[in-house]
Amino acid sequence: FLGTLPKDELAELYRTCDVLALPSTTAAEACGVVQVEAMARGKPVVSTRVASGVPWVNQDGITGFTVPPGDADALRTALATLLGDGELRTRMGEAGRGRFLEQFTQAAMVERTAALYGEVATEPTPAPVSFVKRSFDVALSTFGLLLSAPVWAVAAALIKLEDGGPVFYRQD
Repeated sequence: FLGTLPKDELAELYRTCDVLALPSTTAAEACGVVQVEAMARGKPVVSTRVASGVPWVNQDGITGFTVPPGDADALRTALATLLGDGELRTRMGEAGRGRFLEQFTQAAMVERTAALYGEVATEPTPAPVSFVKRSFDVALSTFGLLLSAPVWAVAAALIKLEDGGPVFYRQD
């Protein structure tokens, strides 16, 4: 692995590659930003179906292929398919570029975020809780606390017997 690279070197690597492989085996890869970077440059992606946003970003059979995590044979087959078929590679790369422009540009993401905030801001506020319900909740929780008080007293006594120290510690 090359580690962190200057932007111009990274851009050159994306330009010269044919396919991006993201063979994650855990969901620690939240969405795989590298997929978005490759799709922005018109490169197809081979990624894994981990339980995260990775398979949502790379749409199987459209922008590339998704394979089961840890399945080296499926990964090899998907890569060989794309590397052996220039037309398919171009078609999936173009679809990835289209998905990038539709979903992942700054303008698209700002627009969707603003729309979501607008939707949430215009939702009706919940009705206030009635006095009767609030009174019932307070009475029920008080009853529960009083009913469980002996349990807490026994727990405190057991702590005292076990430690020999105070149940409650003073803060200095």
